[in-house]
Amino acid sequence: MNKSQFYLQQCSDAASKSPMCFTLGAVLVKGGKIISTGYNHHRTHYDGSDSSRGQRKPVSMHAEMHAIYSATG
Repeated sequence: MNKSQFYLQQCSDAASKSPMCFTLGAVLVKGGKIISTGYNHHRTHYDGSDSSRGQRKPVSMHAEMHAIYSATG
């Protein structure tokens, strides 16, 4: 298995954690080392709804956004 295949396998492993219908994973690599992984998932803390209704509407966080967020805290 070469490096590209290894990283793709890590993306697949990360994607398997996703609760979404379409599962996606991402891996951040620096200097040949994995520094973070992420997967797409719901972001319920974001209020993307019509404020007049007072309802919360879940939106998704992209896998690459999750990997960056995980790396930076």
